Amino acid sequence: MKIIKKIVKYFGILLLLVVIALITIPIVFKDSIVSKVKEIANESVHAKIDFGDFDLSLITSFPSFSFEINAIEVINKAPFEGDTLAHIGNMNFELDLMSVLNGRYIVNSFNISDVTANAKVLKDGTANWDIAFEDSTKTDQSEELSEEGISQETEEAGDFITGLKSFSINNVNVSYVDIPSQMVAIIKGFNQSGSFHLVNDSTEIDLNTSINSILFDLEGERLADNLKLESDVKIAADLNHMGFHFKENVFKLNNLKLGVNGDLAMPDDMNFNLTLSAKDNKFKDVLSLIPESYLSDLEGVETKGDFSLIAHLRGEMTDGNLPGFDVDFLINEAYLHYPDLPEAIEDINVHLVIDSKDGILDHTTIDLKEFNMQLAKNPIDLKFFATNIESDPNMKGEVHSKIKLENLVNIIPIDEGEVYQGGINANFKFGGKLSSIENENYEDFNAEGSIILDDFLYETKDLPKTVIKTGYLNFAPHYFEVSNFDMKIGESDLTINGRIENILPYVFHDSTIVGSFNINSIFFDLNEFLEEDSTIVDENEVTLALQKAEESVDSTYGEPTEVFEIPRNIEFVLNSSFKKIDFENMPIDDFKGQIQLKNGIAHFDEASMKVYQGKITIDGDYNTQDMAHPKTSLDLTVDNMKIREAYLAFNTVRKMVPIAKKANGEFHTEFKFETELDDTLAPIYSTMNGKGFLNTTNLEFAETEGWKKLMTTVGLKNKKFDKVRAEDIKVEYQFIDGRLYTSPFVLNLGNIKGEVSGYVTFDKYIDYKYALKIPREEIGSVANRGAELIEIFASKNGIDVSLGDYIFVDVLVTGTTDNPVYKIIPKGAATENNTKDQTRKIVAVKIEKAKEKVKVEVDKIKEKANEEATRLKKDAEDKINSENERLKKEAEDKAKAEADKAKAKVKDEAKKKVGGFLKKGFGN
Repeated sequence: MKIIKKIVKYFGILLLLVVIALITIPIVFKDSIVSKVKEIANESVHAKIDFGDFDLSLITSFPSFSFEINAIEVINKAPFEGDTLAHIGNMNFELDLMSVLNGRYIVNSFNISDVTANAKVLKDGTANWDIAFEDSTKTDQSEELSEEGISQETEEAGDFITGLKSFSINNVNVSYVDIPSQMVAIIKGFNQSGSFHLVNDSTEIDLNTSINSILFDLEGERLADNLKLESDVKIAADLNHMGFHFKENVFKLNNLKLGVNGDLAMPDDMNFNLTLSAKDNKFKDVLSLIPESYLSDLEGVETKGDFSLIAHLRGEMTDGNLPGFDVDFLINEAYLHYPDLPEAIEDINVHLVIDSKDGILDHTTIDLKEFNMQLAKNPIDLKFFATNIESDPNMKGEVHSKIKLENLVNIIPIDEGEVYQGGINANFKFGGKLSSIENENYEDFNAEGSIILDDFLYETKDLPKTVIKTGYLNFAPHYFEVSNFDMKIGESDLTINGRIENILPYVFHDSTIVGSFNINSIFFDLNEFLEEDSTIVDENEVTLALQKAEESVDSTYGEPTEVFEIPRNIEFVLNSSFKKIDFENMPIDDFKGQIQLKNGIAHFDEASMKVYQGKITIDGDYNTQDMAHPKTSLDLTVDNMKIREAYLAFNTVRKMVPIAKKANGEFHTEFKFETELDDTLAPIYSTMNGKGFLNTTNLEFAETEGWKKLMTTVGLKNKKFDKVRAEDIKVEYQFIDGRLYTSPFVLNLGNIKGEVSGYVTFDKYIDYKYALKIPREEIGSVANRGAELIEIFASKNGIDVSLGDYIFVDVLVTGTTDNPVYKIIPKGAATENNTKDQTRKIVAVKIEKAKEKVKVEVDKIKEKANEEATRLKKDAEDKINSENERLKKEAEDKAKAEADKAKAKVKDEAKKKVGGFLKKGFGN
């Protein structure tokens, strides 16, 4: 009994210790593991990684650690500053307890859920996921790894796989935007789970994958939409020898089922022996892959026919070689009929064979043995064969079709508002070696036939109605000719004639294609082509992904859809003549000129047009040789155009000369400039450089706020200055780094003579000087205060107006064109101190004049005092002739006192008069 009690006692103690250990060990190791995770994460990448809550436990997962992290965010740094690369809602790991104690951290299982990732590639190729720091200790890439290193890496990978028993990844949503290639991919609802079982020396890997939706756009074309994927993959892996055996693998794309089996070995290079085959598929299963934008909903559609696909990949793949491969694709006697339509697509037969036994591209044969169908009894037949694709393509092919487009409404559902009419008849064939064309041995290459468009009509509610009255496309061994191509798009008409040479070398060898076309039009409405294209499915989703990619960095990357590249391997000459063009309510008449496309540059040669009443002549280039910095250079002449019309027509005038909105007159200008362009083809004004000159006639300014403010500042408030006619002017100007500098030029406004110089920037900052010569009577005419007003004007501005009939001032204009700031400076005075000095001199002159007046008054007072003293003396002598010498002396003393008193009084009165004069002359 005692023994049982001891056992229970010790077992209880042991159990208590285990419980304490389960509670305390996670606490002991939590900080260490959390610190290690954060340290490794943030030190390994050029990004900021934020973590939410951490949880570490042994109780629920004993004998393993359960380690959980919530709300993980990977936030980019420059050039994607603040952009969230990825958000992970939850990550849960089970770690082997002994590996944690040994510091190795082997994962037994992990689960990841609620992941959102946004991958982006910018115009310059910068990718936001490229966040790993470069390893400065890395040796030359060509240096081979040592056997010890390979052994260690293999051992670590083996430990990981051996330890990992299961994993799951749930609810992953990824968007990928590649701006250079205009590619958008959006994956929603990616889920994957798997398990790993060690069986002798092999690891059995089971992977189950599902994707709810795949959207894929390339260059604006929808190639996949709402595509679903399911797969069940079973692999036997020999990790010691890096061998993988695929067995019982099934992939399902929408309704199409595919199977993969075979082997892949990677001891050094990759060695393939894989077979891809379609399993139990019908023709309808292939159709399920076609986006709805090309083929309407197939629900209820009647189909017949068989489909088969088998492909092999055999051999070794190295840096210089591909494995051998072959593909056999077959659709046999297929049929498609929509239930509500009278006709069907019948006799659909396709047989394509691609074979490359050794993987060498030049040994590959492409054989489209058959491609034919009947569209409501309208036949289409194609055949094509090619070999020696890389060295000297040897090909043959033929196309035969006769289609009445109005029959399409009988076989395929047409959207409301769509109309198709007219005929397309194609009959041509070709055959021979490409070298025959390149060596101009045209007799050795057979090519003949034509494509004829007859009363072709295409109309939708979103696009202008397109009608091709006639169109002939003729084929010869070395050229493709367009003749009598007469078409109308909306209200616009076009006739085109020309030819293209070197087509096949261009297709197969990327050689230069050469062409020459004549394009003529009586009326062409460009506004019809500026409307947004609303035909893209799920446009908002794709557009939003593009906007997020562009808005995450500086706007320099801008909108990629506007700039278009001129391919370097295209040499075209376009001779054009447009009688009338309508562009954003700007009438363009008699457009003529030649456009040459060569080496990535579009050159305008003596192009001319009439805009409003003026004539514009253009020579210049649009250069896309560096797509990161497209640029243009223009030699432009504008003759006899009205200034106000130029304001309406040209954005540059609106930006830099807003006064032109309320100016009258005509002008002639010639200038040359070059500038880089942004992604909307607008000039990057800070890079604009050039020069030119401007002549005006009948120039007149009226009712502009800037003009009124200038006149008010100068003091010219008479209504006659609200509308001023200027003499004809000639201005020389320069564009330098985004500023428009004008050399000094004469601008006489009525009786006011002036000279203008300075600059304005494209962001509306101005710095101008108006050197004005103003007649005195113009200032005096403001009111009936005449000379008094002149004195006030002069005293405020430090100007001596006592000499001559004119006032000379400089008016400095700064600020912006929307809110100019005016400052008046005396002619020749460059600083405020100089103005004060000149004011002091004027005041000193006036003080000297005042002193002279005071001296005259004092002399008059002295003379009057002397006369009074003499009279008093004479009176005293007559009355008191008998008095003694004492009385005489007393009288003299009294007279002297009276004189001193009178002098003092005179001085006081003189001071008061001088003070009053100064106050009156230099007061307010």
